[in-house]
Amino acid sequence: MRIAAVLLAAGQGKRFGGGKLKADFGGKPMAAAVMDALLSVRLDLRIAVVSDPQVAALAAQRGLQVIQNDQPEMGISRSIQLGLDAAEACDAVMFLAADQPLLTAQSLTRLIEGFAAHGGGLACLRDGTHSGNPAIFSRAFYPALSALAGDRGAKRILTANREHVLEVDCLYPHELDDADDPQTLAQMLALRETENE
Repeated sequence: MRIAAVLLAAGQGKRFGGGKLKADFGGKPMAAAVMDALLSVRLDLRIAVVSDPQVAALAAQRGLQVIQNDQPEMGISRSIQLGLDAAEACDAVMFLAADQPLLTAQSLTRLIEGFAAHGGGLACLRDGTHSGNPAIFSRAFYPALSALAGDRGAKRILTANREHVLEVDCLYPHELDDADDPQTLAQMLALRETENE
């Protein structure tokens, strides 16, 4: 089974005040932290859908295939469709967000291995308080992904097909936290530093 990863990195970060994916997280841009986790996971294709040239450069430096979203104002569905088009040859696609810098390669590997063994067509990570992203979709759900519109993500597909969804526990708590504002990002960095002590 060929699995592609699509990193959704074209958001404008309005709640953050702009420039969210380039914000410093332990000495590297937030988006780079997620990209680096991806590099340690066995995948057939790694794609980053971006709108910012600097984020595009970060992805290109790491060998990700860069897809430009020239209309990020159309919402996350536009990035999903662009990523899906680029991953069309693969049997399944994993979507993940670039604003989850605590996400680890170990948990991503758990998700991929669980999905491969599950056979139900859908899988997602959970960390006790969050679930739904990152998530893997088999080819059977490509039409539903293509039909998404506006700023509505793929979680609705998971909700509508819950009986087919395998939920895989993250290795660590808080891995799925989103850095939606500078204060949350600072808390996440402090949490990581505490865990590493």
